[in-house]
Amino acid sequence: GKAFRNEITPRNFIFRSREFEQMEIEFFIPPGDEAWKEFHEQWIATSRSWLESIGLRPELLSTDVHPSNKLAHYARACTDVMFTFPFGTQELQGCAARGNYDLTQHAEASGKSMEYYDEASKQRYVPHVIEPSFGVDRLMLAV
Repeated sequence: GKAFRNEITPRNFIFRSREFEQMEIEFFIPPGDEAWKEFHEQWIATSRSWLESIGLRPELLSTDVHPSNKLAHYARACTDVMFTFPFGTQELQGCAARGNYDLTQHAEASGKSMEYYDEASKQRYVPHVIEPSFGVDRLMLAV
């Protein structure tokens, strides 16, 4: 859907436009200090595999892991899948481990519980989120 950002740099064309098309999902995972790492890595690998399956050459793909001091306050990790265009290397996708920040904020704003009951473990919890997000315009330019 439509995404908007509050800063623009017109000289960077579709890479810093004010309004752009974005594909993202929020993949819910169980909480835990170690659970998110496997899911995060799995989504990065799946994303790269998909990019290759639609025709992007693997040697033009790389990853950029955000250092912990550059992460958003709610993020546990963020890794960008990068693509080398003829004019330079740019981000195609971000994959963030966002903890339970999003659902906690929704619960506070709406007054509705965002807890999930896991039948297998018999536990109730607010799921954590892995969020892969692609810029559609960038992806079409890469293809």
